[in-house]
Amino acid sequence: MNRTFESLASTLFRYAKLLKQKAEQKGKMATIRIVILKPLCWGILRCSPKTRVFDHAYHFTCFLKNHGRLPRESRMYNDMLYRILTTHEIRNPLRTFISDKEHLKQYVKATLGDSFNVRTFAVLKSPEEVDNYTFLNACVAKPTHGCGQVLIIEEPFNHFIDRKLIKSWFHFNIYDNCRQENYKNLLPKIMIEELLPLSHGMDEYKVFCIHGQPRAIIHSRGFKETTKVRFYDRQWNTLDIKLLPSNDPLPPSPAPNNLEAMIDAASILSAPFDFIRVDLYSDGERCLVSELTNCSAGASRRFASGHEEVLSRLLFKTDK
Repeated sequence: MNRTFESLASTLFRYAKLLKQKAEQKGKMATIRIVILKPLCWGILRCSPKTRVFDHAYHFTCFLKNHGRLPRESRMYNDMLYRILTTHEIRNPLRTFISDKEHLKQYVKATLGDSFNVRTFAVLKSPEEVDNYTFLNACVAKPTHGCGQVLIIEEPFNHFIDRKLIKSWFHFNIYDNCRQENYKNLLPKIMIEELLPLSHGMDEYKVFCIHGQPRAIIHSRGFKETTKVRFYDRQWNTLDIKLLPSNDPLPPSPAPNNLEAMIDAASILSAPFDFIRVDLYSDGERCLVSELTNCSAGASRRFASGHEEVLSRLLFKTDK
């Protein structure tokens, strides 16, 4: 027991020393963020009761850590997302419904038509169904109740399929890692869907919509660490907006041939919401729905100096 305690104390001491060194290098605000706010966010997330009061405390602390300021009653991009996270809006039944990827496809089918959905091969509802499922096509496995978890299966006949990983998703609740209430009560399921040629002409277009009106678009290419993006307005004029930390921006490109079809689709899907992002796949001909994003990055997205203001003015038509 003493050895365990000494080992833990030694680890905590080294961690505190490392945090102090980083803080001294980055200045006073960084000291507060690293030494106080980062551990506080972790503590609230892992140790506090899963109630709205502590959910709000977590979002408040994370906002302060990420942006170095308090949330404001302003029409700034991150402040608007923060208000969604910490008001009744995050409990909007439709927002919860479309947070489930299977239900989202039902919403898309009802509003646009099933041709706008990525083809679904199966929805597996138990670990036993995962064990018994025969993978016959190149496909993607993902939890319907998650965000970002993906297993790409390109050659099912020759490729080892990590069924253990897929089954582990049944025990995962993204709410535990982000305290976004729209995910809290989703039932765990695994969706097996068509593998799109994202590296061969099929890009992602993320359309920011206000009351059903598309205002700005992120053109995205690549996957996770290799992703490059560029911002455009509704008319496909390039915008000088950079995210932090940033990769090299995606070079400017001509508007996709089906831009107006994508704009129309985003407008219809976003009509019931005051602010939402509609994520679409397109190769210039087909337009498929990826997801509807309620609170991108949990209101933690950081921008180059002054660039959040540029996006906010475009989205919310304000000079503030």
